[in-house]
Amino acid sequence: MHKIKQFLFRNTSLRQTILKNTFWVGISTTLIKVARAAIIIYAARVIGTESYGLFTYAMGLAAIFAVTSDIGLSTILVRELSKNTDRVRHYFSTGFVIKMGFLGIMIALILGIGPIVSKFSSATVLMPIIALSIALDSLRGFLYAIPRSENRMQHEAFINVLTEILCIAFILIVFLHSPSAYSLAYALMIGNALGLCIACISVRKYLVGMRKFFAKKLVVPLLRLTAPFAILSIFGIFMTNIDFVVIGIFGNEHMLGLYGAAQRPFNILYIIPGFLGASLLPLLSRFIQEGNKSTVSRIVGAASAVSITLALPLVVGGFLVAGPLISVIFGSAYAGAVTTFQVLLLTLLFVFPGTIFAEVLLAENKQRIFIFTGIAGALLNVGLNFILIPSYGIIGSAIATVVAQAVVNICFYIEMKKTTKIHLTSGFYKSLIATIGMAVCTYVLLKLMVPLIVILASSAVIYIGLLILMKDRILIEIRQSFH
Repeated sequence: MHKIKQFLFRNTSLRQTILKNTFWVGISTTLIKVARAAIIIYAARVIGTESYGLFTYAMGLAAIFAVTSDIGLSTILVRELSKNTDRVRHYFSTGFVIKMGFLGIMIALILGIGPIVSKFSSATVLMPIIALSIALDSLRGFLYAIPRSENRMQHEAFINVLTEILCIAFILIVFLHSPSAYSLAYALMIGNALGLCIACISVRKYLVGMRKFFAKKLVVPLLRLTAPFAILSIFGIFMTNIDFVVIGIFGNEHMLGLYGAAQRPFNILYIIPGFLGASLLPLLSRFIQEGNKSTVSRIVGAASAVSITLALPLVVGGFLVAGPLISVIFGSAYAGAVTTFQVLLLTLLFVFPGTIFAEVLLAENKQRIFIFTGIAGALLNVGLNFILIPSYGIIGSAIATVVAQAVVNICFYIEMKKTTKIHLTSGFYKSLIATIGMAVCTYVLLKLMVPLIVILASSAVIYIGLLILMKDRILIEIRQSFH
């Protein structure tokens, strides 16, 4: 128990700090995403493909304008707070004022332009609620810059879990009373409001007296640092949300509902490399500033290996169980989403390691590369959507997403390699062998009509077991962190 407490609640070494932060961010973020996904999936089953399609369409359209809600300010703040520990309150107070301005612009855009460009009038009714919901959730995420910059992810995790318990309770009460797309959006908004209140309590000492610590001279430097993120966000938002808009042009509510179902699991899967990257950023920023290149290369190499070790079984296993997985989660009415889901799985091979590469570039203050990759990826995605959707439907949209993600993340890797030397394929064969062994087991269990939950659990045990038998380096390092 002493070792476990020391591992989970203290920073004792570089390896242990990274693993501890990743654990806490991973646990809290996963619980939140899984819980929210479960609620929305349940709602999708209850209200049907057309109503769920309207909800996802309104969310996707609002998300395009929500690009102005942050434009990288929260991430930049974590980096700057990690490097400027003597001016935390000045950076936080100034960033908070900028954040409120961004949120005001976002709400104005959603309410002013959203109804004009919306194809479905029913979706327009949802936009004011969704706009406020996004603003509340975005502001809560901004407040977490403080514990993240101090490598205290355990505090963020505790607040997140407590918040989610309250959110889910309220969402269930509202939605069960009146199941509809409108009540779902309204319940999510109230849940996000409760979460923001708890987050404010946790960082209340930084919120008190912000006017005194507001530094006008920091406004322009912070805005200059976020400028590349602004351009990346404007174009990058097309990578995930323009699909719904283009499908809405060529298709109907039913197609939107199917695509929303196929894409929904990725809201959870994409967070896996995200919480690893969030744990690395404060440490990478510090070591890069100190000029410690060998430590940076070692951290990035290990993190990249972890990301690939996680991505391979998810892609192969997900492809095999896609049919029963979609049916169990969403119901037989969403069977048409299976192939689209299988295609989208390929994005994991690029997004998982690409997230680590992006964190390195950010820590090195090379966020300008995000401008060019964002523009290229967005234009490629939009162009392919208009070309492929008329002929191939939502499968064409999935193909466009895979190609765009591949281009963007390969560019990240090429740019990162200029300063950080890593061997991306180091230990790759062990993960590949374990994945093949897992795939054979999964296929056999599917043929034997074994329940899905048993298949998923067995596949995970076999994959990890094979890695242990082959003495995988990542598992050895994790074990050593407890000593």
